[in-house]
Amino acid sequence: MDAFVKLADMMSSFVPSANQSSCPNVRWKKKAVCNAPCVSLCPFKAISVTDSISIDPSKCISCNICATSCPHGVFDPKIPSDSSLCEGILAARKKGKDVIRFSCDRCNGRYGKPRRRAAKGAEKIVLPCLGSLSEALPVYAMLLDFRVTIDLCPEDCAFSEGRKCYNLAMRRLDNVRRSFVVRSYDASREAGNRRVTGLERREFLLSAGERIMKILFDLEEPRTNGPSPDFYRQSLPPRRKELLIVTKELESNARDVNLESYPILDLQINKALCNLCEVCSVMCPTGALRYAEKGNSGSIAFSLGRCTGCRLCIEVCPNSCVSSSDASLGDINSSERVLVEKKMHKCKSCNFKLVHDASYADEEICSMCVKKRSLVTM
Repeated sequence: MDAFVKLADMMSSFVPSANQSSCPNVRWKKKAVCNAPCVSLCPFKAISVTDSISIDPSKCISCNICATSCPHGVFDPKIPSDSSLCEGILAARKKGKDVIRFSCDRCNGRYGKPRRRAAKGAEKIVLPCLGSLSEALPVYAMLLDFRVTIDLCPEDCAFSEGRKCYNLAMRRLDNVRRSFVVRSYDASREAGNRRVTGLERREFLLSAGERIMKILFDLEEPRTNGPSPDFYRQSLPPRRKELLIVTKELESNARDVNLESYPILDLQINKALCNLCEVCSVMCPTGALRYAEKGNSGSIAFSLGRCTGCRLCIEVCPNSCVSSSDASLGDINSSERVLVEKKMHKCKSCNFKLVHDASYADEEICSMCVKKRSLVTM
């Protein structure tokens, strides 16, 4: 019996972790907001999404393409994790390599094809499937002054789901590279524009890489914006956090991307219709929308970099006042901006918000409390 328990634990350790509260279909069970590409693209149908996300460890092969297929960052690979891949890139800098080659394990020997040796001066980073490649990893390598190459996924690849995710990963990476000017860190600028030696430059790049690594994989405390800490847990997807960090200091190009090209949307709120009910901010899986009160006013602010384009806020808004448009990917590190701000006061009975430009602006208690009082006095 103990052997079976150990086997089950070992199998589950290879399975990607799934953040249940990040899935819009789990978060709002009334309607399937997402078409669940994680389910349709899982090659062995190990993933199911009902009231929760479940992964069958007996079927999962740890290809990690669910992490790419899910636009909302629900899945986080364990083996290999993005942190271990970054460590491999940093280790290549310590070895003095100048090329990073991302290679596919499935097409590189597992099915009888000859293994290709990495060229001299190149470090091969092997992924279980190239469809699992995070767009932040090549950017991280380029920042450390590597020339990056990515193996082509063959047309006759038998792993058809992996090829679909490979095309998706390449499209996202292309959009990132078009939206940012990716250059390696400049050691001479840090040294006061004096000429630096090769050793100094290498030490500088290593230091910069280690600094990014520390920021990349520090644990982030999830936000909570609602009565139930578990259900209303809000957290930034790990891969979005990686991208935000590696592009933070890069020069951006103003270039809009649609939702099919990259999972991000720009949001707007109709100020005339919004009554600050907080439904959108509470239901947002990532905390891209945030409600705040200051004095006698309330506001809803939006962080573009946290949005994964799930459109859940649009679906749940009772007044249909939330809308979206294509976003500029180069602006993902832009500051949080206020979408709507209104004066208000609170119901003296239940503390419910009474917005000043609504029909009940001059009332001291809300309509629900009025009804309750009328029933008591009857």
